[in-house]
Amino acid sequence: MKCKGNIRSKIAICFLAVAIILGVSVMGASDAYANDIWVTAYYGGWEQGDVNWTGHMSADKIDYSAVTHIIHFAIQPKSDGTIDFNTLYITPANSASLVKNAKAAGKKVLLSLGGAYTENAFLGATSDANRQKFINNIINFMVTRGYDGIDFNWEPISSSSVSRVRTFVNELRAALDTINPRPLLTAAVAWEAGLFAQLQDKFDQINVMTYDLNGDWLNGSWFNAPTYDGGYYFPSSGPAPSADNFVGTFISAGVKPAKLGIGIGFYGYVAKGGSGTPTGGVTAPGQKWTTPPTKTMYSYYELMDKFYKTANYRYDSAAGAPYLSYDMAASSEDMFITYDDEASIYEKIKYVRNKAIGGIIIFQLGGGWRPSSPNPDSLLQSVKSSVLSTQNQNVVPSAPTLNSPASGAVGISTSTTVKWNSSTGASSYALQVSKNAAFTEIVIHTDVTATSYNLTGLNENTTYHWRVLAKNANGSSGWSNAWSFTTAAALKTVIANFTATPVSAGVLLTWQTVTENNNKGFDIERRLSTSTRWAKVSYVAGAGTSTTPKNYSFTDSRIRTGRAYIYRLKQINADASFTYSSEVTVLK
Repeated sequence: MKCKGNIRSKIAICFLAVAIILGVSVMGASDAYANDIWVTAYYGGWEQGDVNWTGHMSADKIDYSAVTHIIHFAIQPKSDGTIDFNTLYITPANSASLVKNAKAAGKKVLLSLGGAYTENAFLGATSDANRQKFINNIINFMVTRGYDGIDFNWEPISSSSVSRVRTFVNELRAALDTINPRPLLTAAVAWEAGLFAQLQDKFDQINVMTYDLNGDWLNGSWFNAPTYDGGYYFPSSGPAPSADNFVGTFISAGVKPAKLGIGIGFYGYVAKGGSGTPTGGVTAPGQKWTTPPTKTMYSYYELMDKFYKTANYRYDSAAGAPYLSYDMAASSEDMFITYDDEASIYEKIKYVRNKAIGGIIIFQLGGGWRPSSPNPDSLLQSVKSSVLSTQNQNVVPSAPTLNSPASGAVGISTSTTVKWNSSTGASSYALQVSKNAAFTEIVIHTDVTATSYNLTGLNENTTYHWRVLAKNANGSSGWSNAWSFTTAAALKTVIANFTATPVSAGVLLTWQTVTENNNKGFDIERRLSTSTRWAKVSYVAGAGTSTTPKNYSFTDSRIRTGRAYIYRLKQINADASFTYSSEVTVLK
């Protein structure tokens, strides 16, 4: 995360017109954003200024209807467990101004903790000796200043720090959970997909910082924040880095798509000079060099005021990224300038919807504030119009995730309900149930609007496979992952431990049932060992249906001594069907 615009006006007007055509009031974005993707915007404390100087963008200049959350950037850890709030100007006055304005607009304000190159300070602050004090200091600061949560930004995270991060996040989340209302906890992340997959339940948002992707390790020119790799390849690292590549990495690691956000940069870079490219110096993306150019970061408003010329504007539609190209007579003056604009913002919002991920982050609002322009917050307005104009438009829903019964479950009733999670933008779902994993023996194929379906009439002791896809007017998702379950075997009346014992009163018969199913009762039948003719002696009522053992007994007193008797039980069901038990012999 970094510590610190009359561009493409026709595109901005076009996007705004789309929103109006769709009947969406841009001024009503606060309500229209409800239950939609998140737009979480960072706002640097230095933008507000201090008592001795005026900042670039005061908190009352923010269009809060264009965002869902604001993150005040940033307090930083100190190795002794205390907090540095002065370096980036999170002063009491700046906190009060932002919190007051945001909450008046009904928006939550979080406090960013950390930033670039804070790992060593985090390690000291989260040591066993300091961690509890550090957490207490964070929460006290948050509560006292009126913030609604914490944004966690430990940079970088070395492999040796992973266990420390895990412990700190778990303890911080537990401490936040003691507060009512429950504060939010978000994370700004980069490379640590596996770690945040393990910790995802602790976070409300996991925002991938998909900017600053034009690192020197590429040994070539690249965009700051492209949506796609555009087919570019760098020998030193492989496919060019992009938001799409990062999202794929985090999802593959197990992070739920709905937890993820990608980044929009209200800043960019000017790469100047260098040598060894096809144009001499650097002028376009994907150029390999022999001597690297100089690279300087600028806020968006600075880039527009100092460098923008319509004739030098280019847009790489494959990568979803704009740039300025200057091929000068002297290669040392060549420039490749990368940044986000209205077109790339619209591409990112479409990507978020099509991938059904959680939302976007903006870094940071002050960089997009251009007082010299008739529309000073054109980038933020582009975010707002792009979000609104893409709501439910041309977006195919993502495949649902199944919920229950759990995959591989056994002993499931022959009448059971299957459930799945909803997909954003879905209007209906198709359900398939099959007797094989290839889905060539389909027993149910039905369309429903709910996210559950009651299955009846299933066979006993049978394995079924099921899957779901989501639909809307724009098309269908792919099938979900297929799950399976096995129905329970038929419940039967099982007789065990049938015995006959001579007693003074006659013959004592005892038996036990392990389970019973619609058991009406037992006819007790007897014959002499010298005869084949059975006679009913008596009747004992059964327990009906039971899954727990039941004990029974009967004393047969109408017998003669000196004879051998054989007994059996005729188990009778409620439907009059019956079965016989094993036979037992007794000498009286």
